[in-house]
Amino acid sequence: MGSPLTADIYYNTKIKTTVNIHDGNDCNFSWKENGFQIVPHKTNFSDWDNVDNYNQYYHEMIDLVREQTDAKLIMASTVVRRSPEWQSKNPLWGPLQLVHSDHGSGFKDYVFEYRKTRPEPDAYYGSGWEDIYKWCNRVVCFQIWRNLGPTHVSYPIAFCDSKSIDKSQIFETVVDVQQSDERTHPLTLSRLKPIGSKHKWYWWDNLTDDKVILFRTYDSDIENYRAFHTAFEHPEPGRADRSSVDLRVYCFYE
Repeated sequence: MGSPLTADIYYNTKIKTTVNIHDGNDCNFSWKENGFQIVPHKTNFSDWDNVDNYNQYYHEMIDLVREQTDAKLIMASTVVRRSPEWQSKNPLWGPLQLVHSDHGSGFKDYVFEYRKTRPEPDAYYGSGWEDIYKWCNRVVCFQIWRNLGPTHVSYPIAFCDSKSIDKSQIFETVVDVQQSDERTHPLTLSRLKPIGSKHKWYWWDNLTDDKVILFRTYDSDIENYRAFHTAFEHPEPGRADRSSVDLRVYCFYE
């Protein structure tokens, strides 16, 4: 492993913290132990800018998560496409420079309450929301991040090893999130107090599109489950713009 990269990250939107970000290439991370891991996966999907027609990719990622878990039911959910073109449509679709995990401690109840307002999943999964709620004892949410462009980018993504985080450092905030149909709904984000010297951060500078980062952002059975992550500005000038896709997948366990 080479020397760590020194860069600035934002534990909140106004104050930056300088941290060491280690090269993750020679590390054997596991989503169960560290909150995230690299998974080799070559996709057959290519229509990345058509976010309304991701069904093929959804099924590929469901199969990938099925290989990593013993969940009874797996559902693909929100997809986020990030690139300069998408950022020009909505600033939120650019690299997000904020240390966070996308869900809070009450996400299990939120899943069922929010999803009750969405179409029933019977046609795809043979089970309605009310039935799932009766047998489900555990909910896990994964995100699957894939690089789609150059490997050496100006705003790469970094992850904090969950083993380096104490639960007392975690707090939650509520934000309003705009959906693709322009509706908004409240979402609880997990945040991390800026104790950067104790946190171990990792990044990869050579991720091609035949690998993904699988990371856990919620687990109703585990208290310190969160994979905190952030984009950061690489100190080397002249790097390429980032192009990536991020998909959320929900797992329901008996």
